[in-house]
Amino acid sequence: MITLIPPNKALTKTLYDGSTPHRHLLWEIVFFVEGDCLHHIMGKTYRCINGDVFIVGPQHVHNIELLQDNHRHCDLYISDENFKNICSQFNIDNFYEQINKEIVHIHLSHSTLEHILTELKAIEVHNILAKYAPDDPIYKQCVSIGNSILHFLLGTYALKNIEHSSSPLPKWLVDLLYNLNRPEFFTKKPVELIKNSGYSHSRFSELFKEHLGTSLVEYMINKRMSYAADLLVTTSKSTLEISSIVGYDSYSCFVRLFKKYFKMSPIQYRQYNLQH
Repeated sequence: MITLIPPNKALTKTLYDGSTPHRHLLWEIVFFVEGDCLHHIMGKTYRCINGDVFIVGPQHVHNIELLQDNHRHCDLYISDENFKNICSQFNIDNFYEQINKEIVHIHLSHSTLEHILTELKAIEVHNILAKYAPDDPIYKQCVSIGNSILHFLLGTYALKNIEHSSSPLPKWLVDLLYNLNRPEFFTKKPVELIKNSGYSHSRFSELFKEHLGTSLVEYMINKRMSYAADLLVTTSKSTLEISSIVGYDSYSCFVRLFKKYFKMSPIQYRQYNLQH
């Protein structure tokens, strides 16, 4: 089994290739940025898209299998000492041990991911300037920024677990709502999600409406429209492309629903936000 050691003092790295099974000497936070791939970790396989994040410990064996050539992921490296210290700040019993045993998988929104990637890019640039000076204050600042990113991610993961344990919603519904934050889920056909729930269509609809006060269809439309609005502002993709990305075969249907939610067409929405 290969144990990878990051280059001397490197805190972050951008990679464009897959990998064979390996483990790391340090903690590795993997941000999937571009392309479609499979992440094999600890005997499980995840199909990863833009926004997926994994916290991988020194004892975790994993590898990345590319499903297309166009791929990019970013790594952030954290020492075990720093990792333990950050875990201790959450006042959760055996939190460090829990993270060691579990597969920590988080999905970030497009805007949150872009914000973190900006910070990682800054770390990478400044890290180069400081790599020959062990006590350089710039290097220490880069470490602090990396620690703050880890703290945010662990907080997101801890909050998800708290929601699972204390939520008045049944676990299957909490899991579904968590997954519905991901484009690969809210762009599916509702019938696919209902089929995997184990409930009949009528019973599922009844329970969903009872707990959330809205239908699954309306909930998914809301997610799709929010994602479409995000893509209109943050990318140069055409409105037709965005219509397909968020799950609509009919462009006219997409435009009609977008107007219903935002009181303007997708093109008008993009123009308005570019001007303000």
